[in-house]
Amino acid sequence: APEGRHHRGLTDILAILRSGAAADPDLAATEAEGMRRHRLGIEAVLERIRAVGREPVAGATDVAVALTSQGVHDALVVEAGWSYDEYQAWLAATLTGAVLDGPGRPAAECG
Repeated sequence: APEGRHHRGLTDILAILRSGAAADPDLAATEAEGMRRHRLGIEAVLERIRAVGREPVAGATDVAVALTSQGVHDALVVEAGWSYDEYQAWLAATLTGAVLDGPGRPAAECG
């Protein structure tokens, strides 16, 4: 699928960026900006969900950012050999369950 090829190319670029970020402050800043924009994109999607009358669980942004992280993708697609279509179907179902129907962020313990 074209989406899979596009995502594989992006995965390669992100891997190069991550590997260079430790040694190069400019690459580190670029990586941090990418992560910031990713979070903003997730927040925009959650606002649209709220606009149609659904309330995401507490901590939905954090959960969605974690589930859509490059590390989760790599663990499933690169390391475990899932196809991009399998990953995409799993991610859609998991995000829906976790962000809309899940328990949300645990309350902090008092005391």
